[in-house]
Amino acid sequence: MASVVSLAPGVHFLPGAVNSLVVGDGRGGALLVDAGLDDGHPLTFCAASALQKEAAARLGKLEGVCVTLPGHGEPTPDLPGLVAANLAAYARTTAAVLEAVQVGAAGVDDLLVRVCGALGVTMESVGAVVLNRAVVSAHLTELLEAGQVRMKVHGKRLLFVAGE
Repeated sequence: MASVVSLAPGVHFLPGAVNSLVVGDGRGGALLVDAGLDDGHPLTFCAASALQKEAAARLGKLEGVCVTLPGHGEPTPDLPGLVAANLAAYARTTAAVLEAVQVGAAGVDDLLVRVCGALGVTMESVGAVVLNRAVVSAHLTELLEAGQVRMKVHGKRLLFVAGE
């Protein structure tokens, strides 16, 4: 777990999968977070989904935060609610990736199509495909580490299959 870095009196940086900056005077403060906590997009960008979940859970335990300024979305006084909504979205993404693998062996791009179909995500630009592909890859890594999926090579292609 990353430690809090004090930048100045009342200004603290919480590094991690969801980078955060807390600004306050000891009686309450504002929490500024990057796009790791957002307005509920079904495929929230991450490079390490398990770490993202841990970091978000830690943010949910902060006390004295009067307003949270997410990287995407509107400011909110409800940090616990924002964290809970994001943790639920992260869990839905992990479940959708696992379900996509359980349909049958596939590479990342085919799994991305399955996940987007399940979550109702449309991709119209190269940037969206690249970012969403990275999200699926991050959740695949989490599932690999948990033993829920495994990799195999078939026909010179890297495929993901349900764990056994």
